[in-house]
Amino acid sequence: DPMLAKVIAHGPSRPAAIARLQAALAEFAIEGVKTNIPFVQLVLADQAFRAGHVHTGLTTEVLAGPVATS
Repeated sequence: DPMLAKVIAHGPSRPAAIARLQAALAEFAIEGVKTNIPFVQLVLADQAFRAGHVHTGLTTEVLAGPVATS
């Protein structure tokens, strides 16, 4: 199993739990191996995710970056 650690956060609301998880990941340090922490931080900052609009294409959308609207 390649999992090194599992970080779980909870709070009185979705935004509070997300903020706690962001704070925990900002302090998390793993040296010597690559982790997906930067990707998880991108997901946590994504407005659609923060609003609870998750779907199977979210990973692709987050990796593509913000979409310009006009």
